[in-house]
Amino acid sequence: MSQTERIHKRTRLLHFIITTKKRKRQQDEDEELQTGVMHVEPESNGGSMQWSMYVPESYKKTEQYPLILALHGGGGRGDDNLLSWLDTAKCNKCFVVSPKSLARTWGLQSNEQATQDTVFLLWILYQVNEVYSIDPTRIYITGVSDG
Repeated sequence: MSQTERIHKRTRLLHFIITTKKRKRQQDEDEELQTGVMHVEPESNGGSMQWSMYVPESYKKTEQYPLILALHGGGGRGDDNLLSWLDTAKCNKCFVVSPKSLARTWGLQSNEQATQDTVFLLWILYQVNEVYSIDPTRIYITGVSDG
């Protein structure tokens, strides 16, 4: 199986999980999830993964929201990339996730790095979907330069 086929297979698997998984949230109706800008550090996710995220202030768990996965370029590191998307996200009530690559840049160095980056990005999408109500038909990916 080629590298591209493995990536497509993992992407299809993630889409299946997102669209078919029954949500088993045990949250009280009064409990509010964090909104606005937040930063996820490695200590909180059990690994070396870091990302920044914007959650619309008007978030309601009864609605589904679009998500933009914004990849930084070779000179960026995630946080600064998130800031460039805030106005768009606020105007359109969408999530923005801006991860930091595991290496200096995104999967350009080797197939192994490309696979790690792909798994990392899919894992982030899975984690966000576990907590927030994301519309699986409106997940977009964009990037700057090599992002």
